[in-house]
Amino acid sequence: MVVEGGRQVWIARGEGYTIFQAVRDMALKVPRRLYWAHCTAVIVGEQAARSGLTAILDFGDRDAELRRGTNILVVRGRAEEIIIESEGSLEQTVGMEIVGLKKVASIDGHSRVTSIHEVLLDLAAPGAAPFTGSVEIKDNPALVGTDAGGGQGGGASSGGSSGEGQPTKFLRLAGLAQLRHDRLADFLDPTEARGLLWVRGGIASGIINVKSPSDFKGQPAWVALEVLRVSQGIEVQARENRPEITVKVNMELSLAQQSSPGDLTMPAPALSMERQAATVVANEIQAVVAKAKSLNVDPFAFGEAIHQQQPKLWKELEKDWPQGLKDLDIKVECKARIRRSALSGKGPQENP
Repeated sequence: MVVEGGRQVWIARGEGYTIFQAVRDMALKVPRRLYWAHCTAVIVGEQAARSGLTAILDFGDRDAELRRGTNILVVRGRAEEIIIESEGSLEQTVGMEIVGLKKVASIDGHSRVTSIHEVLLDLAAPGAAPFTGSVEIKDNPALVGTDAGGGQGGGASSGGSSGEGQPTKFLRLAGLAQLRHDRLADFLDPTEARGLLWVRGGIASGIINVKSPSDFKGQPAWVALEVLRVSQGIEVQARENRPEITVKVNMELSLAQQSSPGDLTMPAPALSMERQAATVVANEIQAVVAKAKSLNVDPFAFGEAIHQQQPKLWKELEKDWPQGLKDLDIKVECKARIRRSALSGKGPQENP
């Protein structure tokens, strides 16, 4: 058992040609029976994910104890590093951290943790490619370049935690892992991940930064717009025996922060910021559409939308999908509306 900074972790390793054999191998090392219904997350290393997740997904679907609702994530590098090196912060185990991160990730919108059940559904759906969250280990920025024992936020001790008990390494969600069938195709960075989630859903809130319509002291100023509500849809029309796909995203925003004085809630500046926000979202979607075409995957479920809205057309495209996605132009229509301005209207005013 490893006890550091309040975290209690006991690590066991099982080996075998199959997952079940590795599980039973741990019976020779663990003095208690492993109860898989308590498993909160399955973390898959990059090499294993590129080889294929069929065995892991089958075990999660077939075994009577492991639940389909168990979270599954892919990590860059080796999965064991997540458990061994992550020292945590508020939670006692990596599994509890992942459960907590899953609950709050939707208010940022740059990642999403999916379950084994969700991956299996996308895998079986016509014209959809599964994806899930990606995790990584990062150094605590509050401790970088500081000396050990340097007071609050001081450097790390040789034991792996700071003198004030802060962890030197922590777990964080880092975009998405995009699958092609059951194999890892590539990782999507946070911006690409948000572009995908604008289309697939999973964004409850988020921040869109736009330039203020008015400069402040001769310098460009930024405005933070908070996403209050977002709705999305995929519309498929048939034109000359080809599908025309239009992605529609509607957002309601709040003026969360401005870096310049003045009233930005007036119609003219508000309209300027709404157009900028819509452009930001449209560009993020188009960027990840291009990435998906290069990877030959369809994480947006465009194929499923064609199957539902234009079934006759889908019969002709199904055998070559998602290869056929490369030949299609995807239109993006994004509308943004600033509904309110938090608790204040005008920015801080200076005496003339």
